[in-house]
Amino acid sequence: MYPLFDAVFQSQDLLEQLWSISARSQQASNWAERRADAIKVFTAGVAFDINTLLNGILRRAPAADIGSDLCFKVCDDAEGSDNLICVQDSWAESSEQAATYGSRLLQGSGRWYSMVVCYHSKKHALRFCFFTVQGMFVTPALRLAVQSEFGQLVDALFAFCDLTSYERGFHPLFIDHLQKYVLLPLDARGSTAWWKVARILSVRTAFRDHKSMVAVIHQTDIGKAIREEEVSIPWKPLGNYEGFLLDERRRWLDNVLAKAECLPLGLDGFPAQWKSFVLLVGMHMDFKEAVLKMSYCLQEDSDVQKEIFRCTTGQHGMPDVLPILELKHGLGIFRGLTSISCPDISSATSGQHDVEIEDRVELISIFLDNGQSLLGPDLTIRGWIKCLVDGILGCFHLFLAGYLHRDISIGNVLRRREPQNRTKLRNNNHPHLRTDRFAFMSNVLDSCSGFLIDSDTAIKWRSSKYAQSAHRRFYGTRQFVSRRLLLMWEYSTKEPVVHTIFDDLESFAWLALWIAASRCPDGPHSQRFLDCLDRDDFETLLVDKTMVTVYITDELKWRLADRGKQESAIRTIRPLLKGWFSIIDKYKTESIMADWDESFVEKGEENGFFDEMQTMGEQVCCEYLEKAVEFLDTLPPDPE
Repeated sequence: MYPLFDAVFQSQDLLEQLWSISARSQQASNWAERRADAIKVFTAGVAFDINTLLNGILRRAPAADIGSDLCFKVCDDAEGSDNLICVQDSWAESSEQAATYGSRLLQGSGRWYSMVVCYHSKKHALRFCFFTVQGMFVTPALRLAVQSEFGQLVDALFAFCDLTSYERGFHPLFIDHLQKYVLLPLDARGSTAWWKVARILSVRTAFRDHKSMVAVIHQTDIGKAIREEEVSIPWKPLGNYEGFLLDERRRWLDNVLAKAECLPLGLDGFPAQWKSFVLLVGMHMDFKEAVLKMSYCLQEDSDVQKEIFRCTTGQHGMPDVLPILELKHGLGIFRGLTSISCPDISSATSGQHDVEIEDRVELISIFLDNGQSLLGPDLTIRGWIKCLVDGILGCFHLFLAGYLHRDISIGNVLRRREPQNRTKLRNNNHPHLRTDRFAFMSNVLDSCSGFLIDSDTAIKWRSSKYAQSAHRRFYGTRQFVSRRLLLMWEYSTKEPVVHTIFDDLESFAWLALWIAASRCPDGPHSQRFLDCLDRDDFETLLVDKTMVTVYITDELKWRLADRGKQESAIRTIRPLLKGWFSIIDKYKTESIMADWDESFVEKGEENGFFDEMQTMGEQVCCEYLEKAVEFLDTLPPDPE
């Protein structure tokens, strides 16, 4: 979908050694502030590094990749300053000839992109060229002797470094060998601490081989870890040069210690790779353990990710959030590419792709709540139902704040290790919970056992972007997706599908059924229901979920199916599921969902759509919670 973006950033694997160039370049920039001519003297060394390192990368690359992923060309021709690419050590090629060269690269490698780095040794100018099936795209020819242009190159190289995989050890805040460590600023004064990753809770590929990670972290002494050689050099050059390895290890450890010991106070004084970090929320707190989440999201979605927990932190069913940090990758010249018409390229390759550059940011969130699974053996039915009720309250608080979670699942509703006494916080909860309408919640609000996590798919529903989010399909976890969404995704392929609070609430019903069946896999109906919820295709999953709903809500069908069966958790929670499904079906019938379209939703403030959603959402949440509290009152209390 994003060939140009891939062409730029998949090339980074061969550019990992640009870290040392960035360090040298940053030093040159600092010198330039003291002496006007320092940059002219120093850029020659930078240019030499570029020449040496990139040629070294080519020598290290497998033979099949030479001339396919990355080419580096040096020339000294004084003419042809406006030409686009160097071929055979010359920049004197026209765009047509360059297109032919790019076509050969694409055909020869069997890939759809290639990258060429052009350096003019006499002009001290450097240019990046990318060939894709869509055409050729080039950065400006940056003159290293001109400080403003040189600065653009420095920013671009830092961007490459920040986007290099964690496993290579070049993330500005992360060490990944042999143990994992992360350096975090924790307050606006610039206080920092090294944390050791004690336990990884989940890791999944986010985009372009970058990993989204959730882990438990503990404060640690990085200097002691280095002295004990728990932290080692993150990569080894090819060859058996023991002296070189020792020197390289020493330089790398010096760099790590410099990070740990020499960071100045104040975010503005951080090293260059820290300057784009913005402290968004949270005061400094003295704690020794936390949960760290490192994830990537589109720039257009980052505001939601940053604000969603900040505006609800401390409320019932929500996690306590400390800093949320944002790292913007300053891609600079790689976002401002010039498109060159190259008909030979498109004719030489098959397939057409839209050219679009994704603009992503990395978000680092720190949570004080180290949640546990609702499948824990020590939990009673009352215990995990109470956690679900707290999760629904969290979902309600998100809705009132203008957000929808969109991924209610077994991994995103957790229980606290110890229930939190919330009596003192009740006045801080949303005013809706202090009205007579929610008087039935009085006993439930005194303590909080469960909470929601993960805002990766969340959206802001009361905004003009709400309708646009309908075009992003197939989010959430399929076992818990509502029947309405499955129906629309399967049969309404052209119409946008707008997510609602009704869909989030129905997910809690499927989650309750899944937990009951999973905790008693040998019980009657358990495996049958688990199989129904685990279908791969939407059509079959929709049919099975509809059938399950009928069995649970229809008294006659349930008695026939359950006759003679032993007692089970599913039978125990059936009254709750029946009530929840009935509430959802009633509101789906009464709502205006059948008349929604994108233009209607976009004008939600004008036509009353948002107000109606607010009113109906509050009502359905109230009835959903009332049914849950009513069910909790029928269960025996947990043993002391």
